[in-house]
Amino acid sequence: MLRVLKLYVVVNDKNIYELKEQQPVVIDDQPLPVKLMAKNGYHFSKPLIITSTTAPHILIGVGCEADNGRFWGGIVLSTWLFVIFFLTKLYVVLFFG
Repeated sequence: MLRVLKLYVVVNDKNIYELKEQQPVVIDDQPLPVKLMAKNGYHFSKPLIITSTTAPHILIGVGCEADNGRFWGGIVLSTWLFVIFFLTKLYVVLFFG
């Protein structure tokens, strides 16, 4: 299936790492403070600034409500409702499409 929604992590406004589903991303050592932002090309998250750390590794979970399955499901449902409208001319179906 075509993957439409891609997520990226931007580190200190210059390094960009692509996030893949269920795969960790290793970010090289950065001088503190580290500024992290998640983005999808159009939208971006609130910056997460790490000023100090005591752990050698930090694990940060990134989630997105709009996944590819939900996106394609919405397209299929809208197309199906438009086809029903054109066959029946019921405007209430067009409203939900």
